[in-house]
Amino acid sequence: MSTGLYSITTRAAGTVLTASVYNSDHQNHVTNQNPSMTGAYADNISQFQAAIDPGDVGTESLPASLADELSRVRAMFARIFGLGQWYAKPGAANAGRVPVVKSDGSGLGLSVITGDANLLVNPAMDFDQRNESASVAVATGNTRFITDQWQVAFIGVATGVTGQRVVDAPPGLSYSLKVTIGTGSATVNATDALQILQNIEATSITDLGFGAAGADPVSVGFWVKSSLTGTFGYSLRNAGNTRSYVGTFTISVANTWQFVPVANVAGDTTGAWAISAGVGLSLAIVLMAGATLQTATVNAWQAGNFLTTSGQTNVAATTGATFQVTGFDLREGPVVVPLHRRKAQAEQALCQRYYEKSYDSGTAVGAVTTAGRISLSVNYTVNSTYTIGRSESFKVTKRATPAVSLFSTQTGTSGRMYDTTNAADVVVAASSVGLNGFTWSASVSASTSTASFGGHFAADASL
Repeated sequence: MSTGLYSITTRAAGTVLTASVYNSDHQNHVTNQNPSMTGAYADNISQFQAAIDPGDVGTESLPASLADELSRVRAMFARIFGLGQWYAKPGAANAGRVPVVKSDGSGLGLSVITGDANLLVNPAMDFDQRNESASVAVATGNTRFITDQWQVAFIGVATGVTGQRVVDAPPGLSYSLKVTIGTGSATVNATDALQILQNIEATSITDLGFGAAGADPVSVGFWVKSSLTGTFGYSLRNAGNTRSYVGTFTISVANTWQFVPVANVAGDTTGAWAISAGVGLSLAIVLMAGATLQTATVNAWQAGNFLTTSGQTNVAATTGATFQVTGFDLREGPVVVPLHRRKAQAEQALCQRYYEKSYDSGTAVGAVTTAGRISLSVNYTVNSTYTIGRSESFKVTKRATPAVSLFSTQTGTSGRMYDTTNAADVVVAASSVGLNGFTWSASVSASTSTASFGGHFAADASL
């Protein structure tokens, strides 16, 4: 440790120690023994970088000197800002971030804590436009949307697999996505899998810089509940499923909500990562997977399509087994942040970028209702050779040209509109479909002095 900037007066042998000399020396110490004059614990780079973990309450690491005290303070700086060295610059990637407590209990770190930083859409299952909480059968070989943006994909031997949004969630949340096994089977073929997943649009991950040096880390936290205990997998993959990051978590208590934190997943510096269109990144929670989709490499990016490890618990093996998830927060940064929800109208608009319906919220697609319908009436004589129609605008611009389906208000039949004048369903077609709207047209079912059509639409641009 350096001696500092002030010096001590050296007295020659035989000097008489008078009160004046003594007081002068003492005053020299009082005047100069201050932070600006005291020696630093930084004589070299090794000392400058010295940092000692102070421990935690009950496991304190006590300092033996002022140098040790400084080393512990430095360690806290590095912990708070998520840095390799306490004095390193956080960098532009950390602009706008604030220190938060890590959910895994390992300390502090920087993160953006606004809901807009969450890369996932509908993270709390608040929106279910397609099904409005109805149970959805997921047969083998199928991938079905259960809630907005959240799918269940299944290939396997078990039967009667369903997915459903249910009113069962941890405190502060309302809904979860629940998978139920009808008749279980312990047989797992090599490429079988049962997973809950969301595909994230490529434009949402551009800032992560995946596929190149300096890729940013991400962290994810979510709530899980299952009728089974055991080890379960999660996986992050690119669009082509040629790059995978696999990890595991343990459920120790059945039928109890628990939070799963996955902190500081290193950004992938290689591989092909879409950043402009289509799927950029997918997150999967794994309920079952065959040997081809299993890996021994965990907590690291690797080439190939992998979902979990050989220690995966097979939910599909147990008749009546259930598995639920909700409250996801996936964001850039090394720190797990419990879900910070967006305003409901903002979350709904995000959902409608991928799927929009004319039915009111709470009304499933295909329901028999006139509420919220699209319609057209004409007050002049028409005959059965006439075709009439109009253009409709979407509430939200779609991410890509959607598939538009039309439904009768009277029967709920797809591909039909209801001719209210003649009390009959008529064939309807959508045309000129774009990102902001479409045109529909239908033929009059019989000659009449007036014509009035009513129907509903669903526009699907999902990933």
